Amino acid sequence: MISVTEAVSRAVGREVGVTMPASEFAALAATHGVEAEPGWGPGRILEELYGELVEGGFSP
Repeated sequence: MISVTEAVSRAVGREVGVTMPASEFAALAATHGVEAEPGWGPGRILEELYGELVEGGFSP
């Protein structure tokens, strides 16, 4: 089992984490079709990326 951070890092092709500046994380999210709302912090953006790129690509 891997962590949410590891799963998102693999999905976007670079290491990510909640210590990234929110603006950098938001820009990364946008390149992957995920729009961050104003005021979202890195944790919330990570959650959205996980939902779209990791869970969204999972078919049971």
